[in-house]
Amino acid sequence: MSQEDFENLPTSHVRFVVFFISKEGVRLLLIRRKFPPYNSKLAFPGGFVKTGQDPKKRALDKVQKETGIDLSDSLVTPLSRRHKFSRDPREEVVSENFVSFIVGDDPEDYHSSEGNENYEWYYLDEIEELAFDHGAVLCEALSYFYPWMPVPFSREQKTLDEVDRLMTIQGSSLESFGIKQLDLNKPVVFFGGSFNPWHKGHGACLDLCPNKNILVIADSNPWKSDQLHGCYWREFREIVLRYSKAPYVFFSGFYGMIEGNPTVSWLPRVKCMEKELLVGEDTFLNLVRWKDVKILTQKIKTIYITPRTLSGHQEKSIEKTSNELLKYNPELIIKVLSDHEYKHLSSSQIRGDN
Repeated sequence: MSQEDFENLPTSHVRFVVFFISKEGVRLLLIRRKFPPYNSKLAFPGGFVKTGQDPKKRALDKVQKETGIDLSDSLVTPLSRRHKFSRDPREEVVSENFVSFIVGDDPEDYHSSEGNENYEWYYLDEIEELAFDHGAVLCEALSYFYPWMPVPFSREQKTLDEVDRLMTIQGSSLESFGIKQLDLNKPVVFFGGSFNPWHKGHGACLDLCPNKNILVIADSNPWKSDQLHGCYWREFREIVLRYSKAPYVFFSGFYGMIEGNPTVSWLPRVKCMEKELLVGEDTFLNLVRWKDVKILTQKIKTIYITPRTLSGHQEKSIEKTSNELLKYNPELIIKVLSDHEYKHLSSSQIRGDN
């Protein structure tokens, strides 16, 4: 399906992500579904849209009807429109997604009437899994808590500013969930991958990297099939909670994206002191094939390489690849890290991919 065809598809479904920001932390408004599919599973308020209905108004009405929460005076902003990963077991849907951020001492202050669903406010670490593709929508919505991180989808600057203001006023944070903030005044290491699944080899990369100011970026590009491979939130949550005591920062905004997301489209625009890259040996040998590698290489100060057990015939060596990259940036520093016992592990082999 072309982008033009997608944009011309009528909206058939809406979902609403509602964050409540308080001194105790950030909570999320969810309902527990009463009927199939995904009966008894947690989900966002929402529902189907009839022809001629305004999606935003329909989404606000569904929140009011299902939870009794009135968001008519709240800041509401759209998230990505979804089709490929929004497939409902009952039929294909095109979903409009919205997010709102409200602040206060008690979320029940916004409860103006009785809803007809079993709703509740959840802290992030309490949410294990979401129905449909709502986990991917949550991953995207969380990007609003990282205003310094560029994203390919549209975010309203006024909403980014407002969320930052609300978090500052309330003294709230996401650290109870393990989501921390980077020190942007120091060199930042970017470590990306699908991590499907996360394994001890990934952990070894973090352990070996001498700079611990690391941003782990879960990306979903390899998941480009017609079927959703599980809940993106569940996968991301497991990784974050595993490293809740570590200094690493985790970014979910790209997880569950529909389109590809080349590194050059966002890394050069991150506003930090210096940019460094952490990659496995196999990834490093393919760096020269990345999109706009010349531009990307010129924006990177250091590349850290973790050894991997390479399968098949490798035509290139680290030295040869390094020489090619140094043509683009003669000041680039390339460091091969120590050997480790998990270099043979591969996510694709663990998944059983052919």
